[in-house]
Amino acid sequence: MYISLSSGIAAIRLREILRIFPILVLLFSSTAYSTDSVEAPVMKNVFADSTADAESSLDWMAGHWLSESGEDMSEELWLESRYGLMLGIHRTIRSGKPFFEFLRIEVRDSSVVYIAQPRGTKPTEFVLVETGKSSVIFENPELDFPRRIIYQRDNGQLTARIEGTVDGSDRRESWIWERTEN
Repeated sequence: MYISLSSGIAAIRLREILRIFPILVLLFSSTAYSTDSVEAPVMKNVFADSTADAESSLDWMAGHWLSESGEDMSEELWLESRYGLMLGIHRTIRSGKPFFEFLRIEVRDSSVVYIAQPRGTKPTEFVLVETGKSSVIFENPELDFPRRIIYQRDNGQLTARIEGTVDGSDRRESWIWERTEN
């Protein structure tokens, strides 16, 4: 993606924007640490640390994932883990209506937590309950829907599924994306 030089704005590549994405998330996040707050916790890099178990790594999720069908589209972008933190964003356009979500996976003490902020709202947390070489399940038993968030990578595709109950009935939603180089 480029912005025209003729418009007086310097050319910016998407990859350059992605490099500053973590800074933007911290600046605009309602849960960002300020210098006046309590000292931020020190987080170990259990995701990609060479001493960590191979199944602890979630970097298989990293990348720009896209699905398009007619005018509808869905995409999710995950940055590689750094020091116990992965940052992500989700965007869906369905019937001309946009939806977005800020996402992060972080290490806290001895647990891994998936944090979702649909439309930038208050964070909702899901704790890691199961992991495999290319799959992961997070859960929040206090919620009806979604109660579980499942990611799986298979044959070059990333699948995300949310599960739970609505009015006593099981409900599932899923997304399947292909990796894109944009």
